[in-house]
Amino acid sequence: MTFLSPYRPQILSLFRIMSGLLILQHSTSEILGFPTSQMSGVSIASLGGIAGVTELIFSVSRLPAFILSGLMAALYSLGFLYLAAAGQGL
Repeated sequence: MTFLSPYRPQILSLFRIMSGLLILQHSTSEILGFPTSQMSGVSIASLGGIAGVTELIFSVSRLPAFILSGLMAALYSLGFLYLAAAGQGL
């Protein structure tokens, strides 16, 4: 797939932006109740609330991406580990 090689920085940036937006949507659903889900309205003092605040605050930079990889040890795990290792995008 060498035809995508010239677009590597743009693809990495797009992946970084989309991962950040997904984790932001997840945290705003827990903390702010938008969009509404089963986790909406969770107490900030609960484990889910602490996770939501952590996601909301730490979803924008490299070191917190590594921290979030442990917090979201499912679908997001490999993505956030890749972003932490890949470094700066555009």
